[in-house]
Amino acid sequence: MLIIRSLLPRHLIVATPLIVLQFTEPHQSGFFPGDESIAYPQRPNTVSMVLAAFFSLAAPCLAVGMSAVSFVAMLLIVQVGKETIGSLRPFFLEACVPVNITSNNYQPKIFCSADNARLIEEARMSFPSGHSACSVWGATITSIYLQLRFPKSSAIMLKAFWQTALFTIAFYICLTRIQDNWHRAADVITGSVLGVLASTMTVSLLIIMH
Repeated sequence: MLIIRSLLPRHLIVATPLIVLQFTEPHQSGFFPGDESIAYPQRPNTVSMVLAAFFSLAAPCLAVGMSAVSFVAMLLIVQVGKETIGSLRPFFLEACVPVNITSNNYQPKIFCSADNARLIEEARMSFPSGHSACSVWGATITSIYLQLRFPKSSAIMLKAFWQTALFTIAFYICLTRIQDNWHRAADVITGSVLGVLASTMTVSLLIIMH
């Protein structure tokens, strides 16, 4: 309970900007009418964000309490990237159904005829991939913890098994983001890099603090 109380202020400090960003709109990017990269059909998520977050947080939070602060901070960075860039998802045309397109030149202003405002807003936040960042963060920080927690050679096979399993699941989640037409490879790679950086920085800070 004491640990939870000590971490709560940190969570609030990091989470407040993230909550505020939920009430802002992403950058309104334009597009080329002939851009096939945003003409894919929308598909349901193979792995939901809730499930990805659970995979990311379950083991690390049991092992290291402060890791939750790192997780929220990483989500903040991802959300800032999404709203600042305003990158269009591969299914943007289906979600938006743009009108008043008079030429094949770049269209800086997009008028959507679809009535699902929430989906249109979501279709403007492709970069970077939050699923990828979360899953890779969870796999990396847990694998590092296992490596440090069980350094003896007697546990090498068990460690290797769990580390391989964790990264296999994380890799699968990353692949589904491309398969489901929610992201491009660049979105997934960038999200994965953010996950690795955030997790390694967290472990480094914890080692210094202890």
